[in-house]
Amino acid sequence: MRRASPTGTGTPADPGRRWTAKGIAGAAAGAAAVGFGGLYAAGLLLAGEDVPEGTKVRGVSIGGMSRDEARRTLDRELGPAAAAPVALRIGERTEQVDPGALGLSVDSAATADRAARTGSGPLTVIGRLFASGDPGLAPVVRHDEKTARGTLEGLGKKTGVEAEEGSVAFEKGRARAVAPVTGIALDVDGSLVTLRDGYPRTGTDPLPLPVRRTEPKVGQQETDRALKEFAEPAMSAPVTLAVAGRNISLTPTLLSKHLSLGDDGAGRLTPRLDAKALLTDPALSGPLRQAIPGPTEARLRLDAAGRVTVAEEGRAGRQVTEQTLGAAVLPLLGKEVKRETMKTRYTPRDHVTCGA
Repeated sequence: MRRASPTGTGTPADPGRRWTAKGIAGAAAGAAAVGFGGLYAAGLLLAGEDVPEGTKVRGVSIGGMSRDEARRTLDRELGPAAAAPVALRIGERTEQVDPGALGLSVDSAATADRAARTGSGPLTVIGRLFASGDPGLAPVVRHDEKTARGTLEGLGKKTGVEAEEGSVAFEKGRARAVAPVTGIALDVDGSLVTLRDGYPRTGTDPLPLPVRRTEPKVGQQETDRALKEFAEPAMSAPVTLAVAGRNISLTPTLLSKHLSLGDDGAGRLTPRLDAKALLTDPALSGPLRQAIPGPTEARLRLDAAGRVTVAEEGRAGRQVTEQTLGAAVLPLLGKEVKRETMKTRYTPRDHVTCGA
């Protein structure tokens, strides 16, 4: 009868072989080395220096090709696009610029080298067996930054837009809104990066370049408000001034020559009346002289005996000042009833004029 083994497994112990932890680790390492070497050899045999499958450059497939084949394909497919004028979007404008003027060119040979993942190290070679190519591989772009910067600075001057405040213009008795304009300045430094990343273009859409925008302080909303609340009512009817019992009409056509709106510094449009110019405008100065004759100077003369005598007595008069005119007219412009009694200032006769 066979006795049970001391281990309780039913299998007799082998006194000639004993496994240690060090021995087990060595055996495992040897097996891994054999497997790793096999993968490395397979990678060298199968992949070689070809471009990995699935590799595309700007939509052009070069996967599975040799480097020379990839270079020729890139020259054929991307060459026309790389040589064509580059459409650039700057603000609201589109400009066509020759790639040479931007210092741009595609290095197809270097692109093929990059796609082939140059290197014979074990990790690189084995990695080819398990990884597909890059479907969005960027081409190698040569960029002369000095040339590009000079061209971009010229484009910036050509396409730049100065910011303009919104306003209201008065002309021939009518008011019209002047739309605000956003300022646009080309960001040259940012555009250099955009050009390198976006060239060559394979589509028809222009390449948008970064710009800096300056928003006007007086925007469209404030312009619309000023037009509706002040400008249009101001031009809706004449202003009537009662001066010394006589009515003088200031027509919208007359007022529009001397009226404007300006920024108050806080982005709000406020009315401004050039009272001095209005007061000397013949359309107003003539009727005012008839309503309130100004002061006249006394005129002296020499008689036959050589004595000074008064040829014509001077007289006092009244006049309308710029301040009085502005204070009377400006508040009326936004009202429906445009009538005001003007105050005049007394002017004494202070001077005499000598005549023959």
